[in-house]
Amino acid sequence: MRTWPNLKDGPDHAIPTSSQSWLRTSRRAPLKIGRSTTATRAETRTWSHLVGLGANEAEARDHAHARPNSVETSPDEPLLLRGRRMTTEIAVFNRLGIALASDSAVTITDGRHVKIFNTADKLFELSASHPIGLMINGSMDCLGVPWEVLVKLFRRDAGQIPRPTVAAWAEDFVKFAETHALTSGADDGGYIDHLIEREISIVQGQTVDRMVMFVFTSSDDHKIQRPKLDIRPLLKEIINARCAHLSSKPVADSLVTLSESDVKAAYGGRIRSRTIEKFAGQSLSEEELSHIEAMIVLACLRAEPSDFSAGVIVAGYGDSETYPAMYSIDVDGRIAGRLKCFGGTQVSLHTSSDRGRVISFAQTDVIERLLKGVDTRFLRKTADYIRDAATSVGNAIEERTRKKRVGKKEIEQRRKAVRDVAELVRREYVEKTSVELKEGFSRDFDSMVAMMPKQELRGGPGL
Repeated sequence: MRTWPNLKDGPDHAIPTSSQSWLRTSRRAPLKIGRSTTATRAETRTWSHLVGLGANEAEARDHAHARPNSVETSPDEPLLLRGRRMTTEIAVFNRLGIALASDSAVTITDGRHVKIFNTADKLFELSASHPIGLMINGSMDCLGVPWEVLVKLFRRDAGQIPRPTVAAWAEDFVKFAETHALTSGADDGGYIDHLIEREISIVQGQTVDRMVMFVFTSSDDHKIQRPKLDIRPLLKEIINARCAHLSSKPVADSLVTLSESDVKAAYGGRIRSRTIEKFAGQSLSEEELSHIEAMIVLACLRAEPSDFSAGVIVAGYGDSETYPAMYSIDVDGRIAGRLKCFGGTQVSLHTSSDRGRVISFAQTDVIERLLKGVDTRFLRKTADYIRDAATSVGNAIEERTRKKRVGKKEIEQRRKAVRDVAELVRREYVEKTSVELKEGFSRDFDSMVAMMPKQELRGGPGL
């Protein structure tokens, strides 16, 4: 891996394009930017601090101009793409240092059109004088301001101040982003409108799917009959199911002091008018409007990522930390004047028995397959096969051991018992056996990372 020369002309401390690495191995080590000679299709980026290699502190050049692919969505399609973080990021660390890596793909939308860029910067120095790095996934802006700009402003205005922990760096940066003059005047309305459109699109889409399924299941001899389907109870059922899903999520950490009545008071009129627009040509009862309003209020308060959501990962060393640490948090839109933040998680080798860790973010399926030795989809398919096989064998045994004169009710009870046992076997496999299998692979991988010298962290085992 060749190294880049010291660059003092880059104002944003972003990582140069092409395959790069960020590795921090000491709280007082100099900085060196490294770049490998190969690049993936959506180029992988990394940021590195190396000890003992004779490097001085270096700053990266201006970020590369992003080249968009011509990918758009129809305005009529549900706007659910941005909430899926189509990127892969990883942190590899042991007691000698920490490395962050990211691809360069990013999906950006204005709420109706989606474009994919393959040369976006997601790795930055959060301080010019302290060993703190930052990685972004999901939305590339916060309240309409690019994260890259906010990082540059924080580094200039607050990056010189020492902080005891990485968590303190992360919390101060998020607070800075929330209160800065560029973001503090941002209107909540765009985010609220997005949540309204998303939730109603989900409900409408599921209603149409259920209607189509009802038509086909009610047909006779492959002839479509006129089904007797009452839409209103179906709509209510789907809204209640969506409310149950949202209620299963915790309230966002930054909104715990807000009540549902507070959100209704702030946005009730907007929610109602937008709902009537979305159901144009259809008459909604007052009860249905109230149910939809309650669903959207839950979406505002609960820790459910939206297309505005960004993952912020801060890593390195606080002044009081001997070993590297990492803090990740999800940052969404603004509700009642507050930035919606949730999922704050800290990982520190100083307070953990682990000597090495590998953690993936955003689109984790490929990395999880590497770290845990098996694909989650394979485990699900295997679990379904075990359940179906157990059901078939159980039904065969039940038929062979069944008495000659047995009523239909008793037969159904016996078969239900077989299905229940098969489902128990499936659940046991999913919740215990597969978890033990993945944890075993993960422990082996972490043990390998724990023994890696600092120079090898940049590439990582098999990365």
